[in-house]
Amino acid sequence: MRIAACTARSVADVHLMPISDCEWRVSDARVSWESSLCLIGFISLSRGKYEVLEFGDPMRIFFVSSMARAKSKFVTPAVTLPKRDQRSLDERLERVLPAWAREQLGCLRERE
Repeated sequence: MRIAACTARSVADVHLMPISDCEWRVSDARVSWESSLCLIGFISLSRGKYEVLEFGDPMRIFFVSSMARAKSKFVTPAVTLPKRDQRSLDERLERVLPAWAREQLGCLRERE
């Protein structure tokens, strides 16, 4: 099963599997374990800091102070969508159209 890139990943979706005393494999619990797509990164502890390797394009590396912060790097932040502009298309276009286009728009309105 492939999860759409636009689907947000929550804390519950991030699964940590210990590899050693100071390394963890990070996978997406929504994807089958057999699939290579479930592997989303690694976390390792070195000198009191957690190094987070997140797979993606581009691949990213973070250094954080706690396991909770390391795990949170794999969570998709909640995005607040902008409110829909309630103005009519003509009203929105009037702000960005050059003067000659606004005149043409006015002519079209007069014909209606």
